[in-house]
Amino acid sequence: MGTRWLVRGSLAALVAVVVVGYGAGGHAAVGQWTSIGPEGGRIYALVIDPATPQTVYAGTGGGVFKTTDGGGSWSAANAGSPTAFIEHLGSSPAAPQTLYARGREAVIKSTDGGGTWVELTSAPLLTDSLAVSPASADTVILGYNGQAYVSTDGGATWVQQSLGATGRVKALAFDPTTPLTVYAGLAGGEVSKSTAGGWDDWTVTADLGERGVLALAVDPATPETLYAGTDGDGAFKSTDGGTVWTEVNTGLGSGQLVYALSFDAAPPHALYAGTTEGLFRTTDGGGSWSAVGAAAITERVNAVAIDPATAGTIYAGSDQQGVLKSTDGGDTWTPKNSGVVATVIDVLAVNPATSRTVYAGTRGGAFRSTDAGGSWTALDSGLPAGGVFALAIAPKTPQTVYASVSAAGVFKSTDGGGSWTAVNSGLDTNLLLSLAIDPQNPQTLYAGTSYYGAGGVFKSTNGGGTWTAANAGLPNKSFYVCLAIDPLTPQTLYVVADGVFKSTDGGGSWTAVNSGLTSTNIEVLAIDPATPQTLYAGIGYGAVFKTTDGAASWVALAESPDTNASGYALAVDPITPQTIYAGIYLVGGAYRSTNGGESWAELSAGLFNRWVTVTAVGRAAPQRVYAGTNGGGVYFMDIEGPAVVPAGRPALLLALLAAPALAGLRRRLRRTCPAP
Repeated sequence: MGTRWLVRGSLAALVAVVVVGYGAGGHAAVGQWTSIGPEGGRIYALVIDPATPQTVYAGTGGGVFKTTDGGGSWSAANAGSPTAFIEHLGSSPAAPQTLYARGREAVIKSTDGGGTWVELTSAPLLTDSLAVSPASADTVILGYNGQAYVSTDGGATWVQQSLGATGRVKALAFDPTTPLTVYAGLAGGEVSKSTAGGWDDWTVTADLGERGVLALAVDPATPETLYAGTDGDGAFKSTDGGTVWTEVNTGLGSGQLVYALSFDAAPPHALYAGTTEGLFRTTDGGGSWSAVGAAAITERVNAVAIDPATAGTIYAGSDQQGVLKSTDGGDTWTPKNSGVVATVIDVLAVNPATSRTVYAGTRGGAFRSTDAGGSWTALDSGLPAGGVFALAIAPKTPQTVYASVSAAGVFKSTDGGGSWTAVNSGLDTNLLLSLAIDPQNPQTLYAGTSYYGAGGVFKSTNGGGTWTAANAGLPNKSFYVCLAIDPLTPQTLYVVADGVFKSTDGGGSWTAVNSGLTSTNIEVLAIDPATPQTLYAGIGYGAVFKTTDGAASWVALAESPDTNASGYALAVDPITPQTIYAGIYLVGGAYRSTNGGESWAELSAGLFNRWVTVTAVGRAAPQRVYAGTNGGGVYFMDIEGPAVVPAGRPALLLALLAAPALAGLRRRLRRTCPAP
């Protein structure tokens, strides 16, 4: 698993938007975003209604989804919710229609089974964990930074209590037989316990050292026995209520991250562990573990939910495969994603010959739609498993497509993604983040990689057959996540790498071009395809800058879409270059400027997942915008206004790359750029 490090940190990722011309076919309301898939994706949390176990809830980057037929079909259940990123869900057997959800922007509550939600405005905004008492739906606990926030009145008021240790509170667990007892697991390795019922007597009972606690589970048959899942050291067991712990990793493998632990109430009371490497099961109290469903579950499992009424029925929430279901105790699994849209979109690309054909690169691979996003097909013939961070389509032969796969390199298709072949001779494949094709000579390609290994910019002049380094003048340690080619003079190109660098000899040499920029933390670079001397650069937590002299000098625009944004995405309308589209990361939203970036208007109606990082405009009327999001799949919007297609000029293809989830890399990798 060479890509394990990509998912160890916070689950943040970038998103992509591509705006293209759209001919025949359906239309959405002008100025309104509509979700179109692909289905599946990242599942953070799962909750089963014990009264009606066919009802299951899933927390995702696209909000809450609900099924009432055991996963046969799902529907969004987000009415009234102000937050898309649902990382924790909780309910009580005492009142299963009452649910609590911890989102990245709010804590919310539903009392009608997810039909409607209200924000708990008095709840702390920054939290890492959530648990609801099995005895009362009015008692809920949130954890954050060494503190427990307890509400006993259904979230109306909260009391802050110290856990006796500092650090993020990654796990909370009630004793199901004695609900006055609660355990908390902290990122520093401590386990804290409260038993008095007022939850104001927290005491650190154990310290597992450097092993951060990510999950806790109390054995319902023997409540003095509990298990902890850790950040890199597998599972631990205590038989005395959390004081003494023993490592129980036989069969689990070394270095495992355990994200979820869940007991099956039916004998033999199997315990399931969701890990970096899939799902594991023990039936002997942790004495030995075995992988279950290895042929079907090929990645990290974030959540596990077990049907209390039907023996052997289990749901697993995966990192990119969506929801999977087993009816035989985990031996075999079936995807259950109809209606679930939770994909992390890392890059979008549109066929320049027909805007109905759209490619999406996700953490779970590549997808293609030939009906403008109405349906999607996984492109896995010859393309290895892994995140697809870059896509590029040859403008003159659009059946030729290139894709980068994390830790596997560049792959080439000559049949529109139907099949793929590796083209990595001479190329560092450690972490390839960007691709660009010379629009006048499609045999010439550029690739940007991280600085790990022999990273940098690489060039191929034979369609990917062989690659050579093209790094003269570039810094040794950086991430080359944005490549932009001058479409009129393709020997001129730009790369973002600790600032902006420019080459006028096809990558033979590079020169820093940062005069006027207030920071080298460039989040996005966009080139005006009609007037390539004009470029735009977005700086994280700062302004948008513009140059009209080929990056010889930069000037800050008087107004930015949002100066609080941690990441921008920018694209220039090829027909009306004064029109620019922007996407915002973290703060969220999509924006448009019609005066060269001097002022902006928001275009976010219907965009439930607002973490957007790029916009681009097509050439045909009506105009259609495709928006890829961080965990909410792809959206589209039709934009009112005429567009003219100049003779012989293809539809604009613009795409962006996304960051791996590792928190330490997020700032460097949160940058996007248009593709040629």
